[in-house]
Amino acid sequence: MMLLLVAGAAALVAPGARPPRAVVCGGATYDYCVQALGCTAAEAGKAERSLVADVAKYMTYAKAEETCVWLQSTLDLSDSELKKVVMRFPSLLGYSVEDNMAPKLDWLQSRLDLDVGQLRKILLLLPAVLGCSVEENMAPKFDWLQTRFDLDESGLTKIILRYPSL
Repeated sequence: MMLLLVAGAAALVAPGARPPRAVVCGGATYDYCVQALGCTAAEAGKAERSLVADVAKYMTYAKAEETCVWLQSTLDLSDSELKKVVMRFPSLLGYSVEDNMAPKLDWLQSRLDLDVGQLRKILLLLPAVLGCSVEENMAPKFDWLQTRFDLDESGLTKIILRYPSL
């Protein structure tokens, strides 16, 4: 009976009270959003609920931190800009920097000849771009826009910067 009470008490620890670098726990996204990004409980809960079950299951505080530190340093994002990006597209917390985010941002930067500020602008307006496939989504759309409207590279860049959701 005593063992049951101890185990039950451990389960009742508030998500924000867990150690910040807990290895794998159901509330790692919640914890990261509250502790590192300064989110409210409601914002953090919404972010946690928006994740696919498999991503949420294996999310760690360290993984979210690695992703956000890389993103913030690469794009020179302020703390409030980073929070905005994560709150608009929480799935990015589970993305691999090497396999997903870096290649996509590199492709966008080289394809559109963007500087870091322009790349940051696109991500702030449309963080879900990190979830788009280059081969199946972005490249064909960019090619179509360029052909359809007879745009040169700078014309395409101007349109994408103004309307990244295209």
